Amino acid sequence: MEKSLMIFAYKTKFSCSYKMTNPNLSEQENLMFYGLNNNILGNSFELIIEFKGAIDPVNGMVLNHLKLNEFVKEFVINKVNNKFLNEEVDEFHHIVPTLENLAFTFWNWLLVKINEKVLHSIKIIDSNGNYAMYKGEKLGTDDALDFVL
Repeated sequence: MEKSLMIFAYKTKFSCSYKMTNPNLSEQENLMFYGLNNNILGNSFELIIEFKGAIDPVNGMVLNHLKLNEFVKEFVINKVNNKFLNEEVDEFHHIVPTLENLAFTFWNWLLVKINEKVLHSIKIIDSNGNYAMYKGEKLGTDDALDFVL
């Protein structure tokens, strides 16, 4: 059988509370950036992690689904589910728990055990349908993608 690149998407959910606030900004600046999200909020999220690889000819899978479920629980879900991110998760003591920062942080947590060539993307969707997706891509110093409304 010819080897083909396959993408497998793993989907799970988690809930947590958080406060959108940057300790380096004034209260007025935080309100300007985050509005009502500058209060303590709770939310439910969908997490979709995409993995890429060849289909194993023996088990027919890109990754062992049972092991993957336990892996994602250990390295992501158990760290954030039903937690107050700003106080109970070290990474969010100093960074704002935006969708973008969640996706970036989860990517780095998974890289502890997974080769970056296997991890394709991480997508986090909030209860309003807004989402952030990270694919591990880095910007060069000359890349001009800054955009401010």
